[in-house]
Amino acid sequence: MERVIKIFPTHKILAESLALDLINMIKENKDSNLPFTIALSGGDTPGPLFSVLGDQHRDAVSWNNVHFFWVDERCVPPDNQESNFGMTQKVFLSKIKIPKDNIHRIRGEDNPDKEAERYSEEMKHFTPNRNGFHFLTLYFSDLVRMGIQRLFFRVMKSFSSQTASVLRTSSGNRKHSFNSYREGDQ
Repeated sequence: MERVIKIFPTHKILAESLALDLINMIKENKDSNLPFTIALSGGDTPGPLFSVLGDQHRDAVSWNNVHFFWVDERCVPPDNQESNFGMTQKVFLSKIKIPKDNIHRIRGEDNPDKEAERYSEEMKHFTPNRNGFHFLTLYFSDLVRMGIQRLFFRVMKSFSSQTASVLRTSSGNRKHSFNSYREGDQ
């Protein structure tokens, strides 16, 4: 796959361009028998994209074959202002017609170790398997450092049956983080 670098003058224009790219990818996948699986991160960067999708593109595609997963979540209930799922639900997911079973949130309010096991099994159940590895169609990343913004990249992200790991910060602000790796690569 050829690497393409695009530079946008504002976050709004970036979000609008990414929204159109995502809509086009979902449309290209519509005849596939595989679900279109998206892993979302939290943070401030994805918010504008989710707002554009919810406000301007809610009816642009059928969301019936799209599944949303989270790559991280704070250990808080979904209605807490720190919840990554809560932000996404408010500005995007509540505005589109998507089966509830296609939204796979990390239960931040539950025991982190038990939730890591449960979520790993849910991801394996709902993501396609190729040669013994499950994969995600699209992975959104929140990374803003020194003016460089990398919001998403398309991957065939694979993970083994031992995928989930829980990261807890020492400050007490625990955060679920599900990292993908192949066995032996840890």
